[in-house]
Amino acid sequence: MTNDYDAKLTADRIKEIAKSKKITISQLNSICDFSENTIKNAGKSSDGMKAKNLFMIAEVLGCSVDYLLGRTESPDISEKYSNRDGIQAIRNGSVIINTTDNEIMSEFSNMFQALTTENKIRVMHYALELKGD
Repeated sequence: MTNDYDAKLTADRIKEIAKSKKITISQLNSICDFSENTIKNAGKSSDGMKAKNLFMIAEVLGCSVDYLLGRTESPDISEKYSNRDGIQAIRNGSVIINTTDNEIMSEFSNMFQALTTENKIRVMHYALELKGD
């Protein structure tokens, strides 16, 4: 299997979309809770960015991970996946949420109930990691 990953292309696409949305790379790093040079350094790395970082960037920028990776030429994501977490817009580096906490908790509860026990444990571990415990 060949490694067709192009870290520079990914970094360039991140910068291009961020610029079109009037978001600086510093603001994007901050919104995603990355260190100051995470995105800048990713373009220089042969290993590229972590999957969870690419996913977070794609969510904030409203584009697909496939686009950031160069696997598609269209940054558009299907309606099925767009706005699934309630992010409506980004203004001055702040994420605007258009969904209430109750709606989010209800949706999360429904998704959680459908998971296998193994995946429920994974979700709990991830949640604890995010919380910092």
